[in-house]
Amino acid sequence: MPRKSRKTPLTARERFEIESLIAQHGDETDLGWQYHDGWSDLAVGKLCDETHKVVSNTRYKTFGNLAGHARRSGEKLAELLDRMEAVERSNADLTALVKRLRALDESTGAGQQSWKDESSGNGIVTSERAKACL
Repeated sequence: MPRKSRKTPLTARERFEIESLIAQHGDETDLGWQYHDGWSDLAVGKLCDETHKVVSNTRYKTFGNLAGHARRSGEKLAELLDRMEAVERSNADLTALVKRLRALDESTGAGQQSWKDESSGNGIVTSERAKACL
């Protein structure tokens, strides 16, 4: 039965025993460490009288991620890259739209001062001639 928790660091001999068992019962793949059928951090831990967490940490430091974990990470990364590309396309579309609107604004003269700009904010234009009539 594996111990409940470890109070002291692994000795060099204990680490070597764990790493040797991991190496004997698995292979390194492009996606990470892959145990042979029937083997896992838990199975190695039972043989070494260690928790699967101790074995997992040792395996990670020496051999890297498990292949299943790396695959999930890769899928998330691919999803994030797709989303980032979509945001970049949207940004490019918006930039092009802003340029078109500015060109339209300049061609119609909408950028010039309007009657509302000459008013006191209420839309009523006061001119010198209108003031003279008062």
